Amino acid sequence: MRIAPVGGLLVAVWFLGCSSSSSNTTSGGGGTSSTTNGGSGGTPSTTSGSTMGEAGAGGAPATLESQVSACSEGLSDAEIEANLELVGSLDQSVHELVACGGLTVRVVAALVRGVIEMLANNDDDITPDGLVFEGEGSYRSGASDANQDTDMLLVFSDTSSGEPVPIPDDVFLASTYLVGARAETVVVVDDDNPLNSTVVVEISFDAVGPQVELLGFGAEPESPIRIESSELDELGLDIDDVVLETEVTVVDDRGDSSVSYDVATGPDPVLDIFDSSRLDYRILEVSGSNTPVEQDLTLADNGWQIEFAGGNQLVGSIEFSVNGDAFDYDGRFTYDSTSYAEIELSCSE
Repeated sequence: MRIAPVGGLLVAVWFLGCSSSSSNTTSGGGGTSSTTNGGSGGTPSTTSGSTMGEAGAGGAPATLESQVSACSEGLSDAEIEANLELVGSLDQSVHELVACGGLTVRVVAALVRGVIEMLANNDDDITPDGLVFEGEGSYRSGASDANQDTDMLLVFSDTSSGEPVPIPDDVFLASTYLVGARAETVVVVDDDNPLNSTVVVEISFDAVGPQVELLGFGAEPESPIRIESSELDELGLDIDDVVLETEVTVVDDRGDSSVSYDVATGPDPVLDIFDSSRLDYRILEVSGSNTPVEQDLTLADNGWQIEFAGGNQLVGSIEFSVNGDAFDYDGRFTYDSTSYAEIELSCSE
């Protein structure tokens, strides 16, 4: 049997950012949905003029105006639009969860599939762009533009002890698993039958890192670790006991309206997220106001039921009320595997 070195193997680059305005998110472009359906990921269309204001910035679509006509008689178009401005701000702010959900799924994929590739490629660090390690299993991603600030915290924990314990080490660094790792791709030649030759990646190292067991080769693997190249694409970390929690804070200021909320997911098994690309966003806190017209937005009881369903898709509903100024009204956002809401409004009783 003869062993011969060959060229390198894999390259993986991850560009991330929890912002719907980022070119690397899974969300659609800016703008706000039509009243009936926001579409599955593209930029919802809006038009200018007195009959349709820019939702979330200078008013709401005229079709929303017609839904509250019974309680807005005698008001000008501008007054009605001002009273509906909070609807557009809420719609645009919730759309940000499309981007944050997509970022979370890509971070998980980088961990599950990227670590072995990192070692095989002689890379030191595969931290996704836009993600900052803060210690004790915590990573943060933030984005900001003229209308919106978004902050997302991700925490990886080990549950092998029965309780979630934050992983203290940076899971995107090679040294977390193997110290002084260096890989070489070789061909193992069968002298009796050269057609049975096998391409193997040999990963040599100086010492094991604190999370070496996640590689799936035991607590004290011998150097070099040998992996057949045909197995690299399917080989992932041994992370059955690793869970992920996230918390997202969004502040959306458009025109005179301001909407802010905090949502959280997990703790969810990382492999479940990897397999399903789904996240259940439970609400922690929400507020909305339009100071010039003295309006406040409040959620109905159990009024927030939103799930990220992969791709550009949200599933679920939001029920809310807006009180103050010229008239009060209730609203319902429905997401049927769409990125923006189907919006229904009605005058409050």
